[in-house]
Amino acid sequence: DSVGINEEIIRRYVRHQEKMERQEQAELALD
Repeated sequence: DSVGINEEIIRRYVRHQEKMERQEQAELALD
């Protein structure tokens, strides 16, 4: 069903966002 598909997309998107934030924080820490 579409709800399961949406959940998978959201989960993937959230995981991607968290990864991007962690990369930004790591770059800030290097400065």
